[in-house]
Amino acid sequence: MDVNSEVYRNVCDSLLEFQVNLLKAIANNEQQLSSVNTLRKYRLGTSASVTKNKKILLNMDIINVSQEKIEFQDPLFKVWFAKKFIYD
Repeated sequence: MDVNSEVYRNVCDSLLEFQVNLLKAIANNEQQLSSVNTLRKYRLGTSASVTKNKKILLNMDIINVSQEKIEFQDPLFKVWFAKKFIYD
């Protein structure tokens, strides 16, 4: 994880606030990303914004979407992200 820390930091630096917030929700295993509670809790904007940012993160190969389950493509990135953005 430390080896990739610089890469992970660069990825996060390139993201918009809404995209980082969406990753926070995904890291916390939120399943209802467009629900009113999740939108408010993570400051995700609108459900359309969630859809747009989910596509961006998918195209950047940061997340995977399968059968409506959304997860980080790189499990170590999830651990690093959670440590830096959620538990810190």
